[in-house]
Amino acid sequence: MTRTFTRISLFLSLAALGAGAFAQDTAPVLRLKVEPGTKLTMSTSTETKMAFGGMMEQTVNSKSTIGQSLSFEGGEGGWLKFVIATTEFSLETDGQMGPAPVDPAEMAEQIKKVKIVGEVNELGQSRGVGIVNEENLDQMSKSVMSSTVASMSQLGFMGVSFPEGGLTVGQTWDKEFDMAKVVEDNSMGFLSNVQGKMPVKFEVLGFEEVGGSKVVKMKSFMDGKVTFDVSMMGSTGNMTTTSVGHIWIDLATGLVVKAESEMANMMDMGQLTIQQETKINTVVNKA
Repeated sequence: MTRTFTRISLFLSLAALGAGAFAQDTAPVLRLKVEPGTKLTMSTSTETKMAFGGMMEQTVNSKSTIGQSLSFEGGEGGWLKFVIATTEFSLETDGQMGPAPVDPAEMAEQIKKVKIVGEVNELGQSRGVGIVNEENLDQMSKSVMSSTVASMSQLGFMGVSFPEGGLTVGQTWDKEFDMAKVVEDNSMGFLSNVQGKMPVKFEVLGFEEVGGSKVVKMKSFMDGKVTFDVSMMGSTGNMTTTSVGHIWIDLATGLVVKAESEMANMMDMGQLTIQQETKINTVVNKA
């Protein structure tokens, strides 16, 4: 069951970014503008603390680092194909994160065998996002990848999609994330009757400069609850989630420059509680 929390936290690796400052005279219109053949690299570090209470008392700390390549290919009808491949993966932990031991080396080899593919339009909206060669993954590795797929499919490419008009400081827009589906898909049948969609609010905080590029800094905020039946315990439970992220996006290309987010989860299953705190940092560079 503790695997579920780890998997859920990983998908959020693509929800924030930031830094710098410059004058902005007009409301810029944010669009994804990349040419086929464009290649990028992404590095994401995730630090997690899980505290178990009730029928078991334990605290587990873990840190994972994942390196990925992102490339764009030709498309049609305003849609551009993208391919994300994992090039590096490492996991360090001071305790057992699930009912069965996790072999980081084996997990890394499995994740490197698959790719995430899909299409994205100029508004950052994604479609057809999926995992190629998914049959090569065990349940834990599949959950890591499927969380990213869920975020891209529901919130937008790299975790955010853009408004139609120009950007102004203080502007907000809303999305909805089906957390229940993510939780149920990753529970391996341990949970059933999972319900709960979480509102996500995006806000324009300002315009800055990062590495010589003009960027827009955004904030993302998610807060909600998921309820479920605990099949093996014959009881009910719930999970509350709060996540705050900051996102920096290049105004010239619509590409994320970096992201930072913090998430707090509390899962209550009556006889067992799991409190999780997660910090995620993502940096995107030209290949």
